[in-house]
Amino acid sequence: MTQQEGNKALALHYNGKDTPTVLATGKGDIADEIIEIARQFEIPIMENRELLAMLSMLEVHDEIPEELFFVVAEVIALSYWMRGLYPEGHPA
Repeated sequence: MTQQEGNKALALHYNGKDTPTVLATGKGDIADEIIEIARQFEIPIMENRELLAMLSMLEVHDEIPEELFFVVAEVIALSYWMRGLYPEGHPA
């Protein structure tokens, strides 16, 4: 991403049961704020420009489309693993 394009960020919400949703999305200063809040709360930050481009078409509170379930599930699983967490019912 070049400087002219600016920063972009998107935050996902997953409660462990329902379809993940877009929690926040933004460019420039808003993107920087999303990233800073994630850091403050020790939420893993991942960079995937292709996924960001697809998810950026959604609005805040929109559910992730079925076509992206698998890749978003991988992101969520990696986030759980990075924090030493496991889904309910999964053997640790």
